[in-house]
Amino acid sequence: MDFQLPTFIKTTEDKNECNIYLDLLEKSLFQNNSQEILHDKIPSFFSDVITKDLAQTKLTLSDYLTKIKTIIGSLEPVSLTLAIRPSVAFQNTLYNWITSHLSPKAILDLSYDPSLIAGVIITYQGKYHDLSYKNTLTQYFNSKPN
Repeated sequence: MDFQLPTFIKTTEDKNECNIYLDLLEKSLFQNNSQEILHDKIPSFFSDVITKDLAQTKLTLSDYLTKIKTIIGSLEPVSLTLAIRPSVAFQNTLYNWITSHLSPKAILDLSYDPSLIAGVIITYQGKYHDLSYKNTLTQYFNSKPN
C-alpha cells in the first residue's frame, strides 16, 4: 500500500511537524471532529495529502493513522553536521543522495557548526565519520613535529 505523505518527509523537522498534525488528528477521532480538524486546523498541504491518501487507500482515518505513524516511525535519521546552513535545494540534493546510497527510508537530521570550516560529520546507524576540514587540519597539525 503506497502512501504519499512519507514521500514529503525529508528531514527530522518534517517528521516532527507531521507527527504534530497526525497526533492532532488522532485526538480528533475521540472528539468526533476529525473533518473540522483536517480542514481547519492542519495546513492545507498536509490536509490535501492526507485526504488523497485516504481516498486512494480506502482506509478509515483510524487505520490510516495507525499505518502512517508506523511508516513514519520507521524512517531512519542520518545525522549530518554541516559547516554551512544548507539551502532547500542543497537539502534536496543531500536527501536524494542519501536515500539512493544509504537507505530509501533515510531522513536528514541536519545541524550547523561553522567551526567545521568545510565538509560534514555523518552519524548513521551507530557509525561516525568526520569528513570536515577542521578534522583534516587537526590531524595534519597534530602529526607535524614541533
